[in-house]
Amino acid sequence: QNFETRKNVLKYDEVLNRQREVIYGERRRVLEGEDLQEQIQHFMDDTIDAYIAAETAEGFAEEWDLDRLWGAFKQLYPVKVTVDELEEAAGDRAGLTAEFISESIKDDIHEQYAAREEQLGSEIMRELERRVVLSV
Repeated sequence: QNFETRKNVLKYDEVLNRQREVIYGERRRVLEGEDLQEQIQHFMDDTIDAYIAAETAEGFAEEWDLDRLWGAFKQLYPVKVTVDELEEAAGDRAGLTAEFISESIKDDIHEQYAAREEQLGSEIMRELERRVVLSV
């Protein structure tokens, strides 16, 4: 019984050690000044996909609460594209798909990100990216 307990503790320690290695590897990349823009872009895409998947997992497009979804997006960034614009581009609400919404929002968030970088400058934007990754 003691052997099994020790064996389980050892497995747990191995998992913690692997997690530590990943986290410290990420921190090292940040501190060494590696460009994190691509990683940040992936974070944004993954977040958008998760929000959309949560709202569109069930039912038909007409049943999705897009106002709530847009409210969530507005907590993330200053959304420029509107539900009405997407519905018009899709023909109507029934023509909307999760993929279409995802691509439209991703295009929008990347445009907003690029505009913000142009406003602040690349050097300041890279510093902000480093700080965000370190704080997460």
